[in-house]
Amino acid sequence: FELTPLIIRVQVFLAFIYTYHFLNWFSKTGIIRWHSVPRFQLILTFVIWIASVGLYFYNYRYGIVVLFFLSLLHVFVEFPLNVVSFMEIPKLLKGYRRK
Repeated sequence: FELTPLIIRVQVFLAFIYTYHFLNWFSKTGIIRWHSVPRFQLILTFVIWIASVGLYFYNYRYGIVVLFFLSLLHVFVEFPLNVVSFMEIPKLLKGYRRK
């Protein structure tokens, strides 16, 4: 396996996408209201995470398929949140110009 310039460019691009997504997610914490998530929801999230890791141990192929599906679902479910974020940007910029 040779790291060609094309493969390196693809890896850099994917790293950029992941970093952007990660930073973008944290910029939405006020909208998501992570600080006021009910305890049940936090526990449920942790249980789903443990089950996901367990699925990999049970059958790696099932783990890949199920978590790929959940990852894709996550992208589509996040679209409405992205719209709200994009609508808030002009409001924030307008507020910064006044200061």
